[in-house]
Amino acid sequence: MSAVGDPAVPVRRRWAKLPRWLAAVLGFLAILGPGLISANAGNDAGGIITYASAGAQFGYRMLFLMVLITVALVVVQEMRARLGAYTGQGLGALIREQFPPRCCSCSPPTPD
Repeated sequence: MSAVGDPAVPVRRRWAKLPRWLAAVLGFLAILGPGLISANAGNDAGGIITYASAGAQFGYRMLFLMVLITVALVVVQEMRARLGAYTGQGLGALIREQFPPRCCSCSPPTPD
């Protein structure tokens, strides 16, 4: 019989049989997941109408900017999700805690 923490017993990993690059991509997507979900939360009917009208006006000229904005939104939303999970407070409350009131006027209001 071997103990549970015995180093001689091999540990089966979920992604042990996957290629190394695929395991890295899946790990990255697992970390990125909450940010992607939070970033897409703002795609309501009004937003979709705005996106459609902007697309009709500018065509593909602004597509590169949308890629950059999407990446920035994913990073910010993922950061907010992690901060909220760790501290139990919203980003606005954390900014008000660390900075003077003048700096907090630019912070988005969040329910605390």
